[in-house]
Amino acid sequence: MVVRGKADYREQKLPEYRNNPLLEALPDLFSSQELLQELKKHNFEYNPEEREMEAKYRVHCLARLSQDFYQPMPQLFDIESRISVILRQGYRNRNPLETGYTVLANEAYEASVEKRPIRQVPGYIPNASGFTIIGVSGVGKSTAVERILHLYPQVIEHEEYQGQPLPITQLVWLKLDCPYDGTLGGLCYNFFETIDKILGTHYYDEYKKSRVTIYSMLTAMVRISHEYSLGIGTK
Repeated sequence: MVVRGKADYREQKLPEYRNNPLLEALPDLFSSQELLQELKKHNFEYNPEEREMEAKYRVHCLARLSQDFYQPMPQLFDIESRISVILRQGYRNRNPLETGYTVLANEAYEASVEKRPIRQVPGYIPNASGFTIIGVSGVGKSTAVERILHLYPQVIEHEEYQGQPLPITQLVWLKLDCPYDGTLGGLCYNFFETIDKILGTHYYDEYKKSRVTIYSMLTAMVRISHEYSLGIGTK
């Protein structure tokens, strides 16, 4: 389920995060205790009377744990901190109130139309970063990341900021599944399809039918990511 919300701007304690609507619309930073309370929220309710039931019923009661109960592991706090830093640092030089944001948006659009690489915009220094989580299957890597991402609204609608119109849609996070064939083309189509499901757009049909090159689709992904102020992507 896509969680959408209207922008609710919060005062930022760190000076580099101030006067940037993309940053001010994010939830407050979590302390370790606040994060623990948020991640342990669940619908699981313990009923001591179930202990007296027959075994055939108790086994079904135990099955609830896999869906309703979650115990955060110590590594999760490090993952949350990394996601929080990457998300916010990525937005620092993508302030929609600054000229460079508009210049980059126009360059990304023109490059997509002209089917050429996106040129470097003077004064704009990309600062996107990332990290990799490595572990054996089944230890909870995907579950941990998904629970952390869902602490943020996935889509934030901006209308007005400091008395000025700001009609933009902010896509805070995007989670992609790796394509079954492991190809760049498959990744591009997964991106378009996922964007369509979240925002109600029609990029998948547009690019699937047009049979454009993979390079053109990669350029389009950059344009779309900038157009919707994508904060962080995982796969």
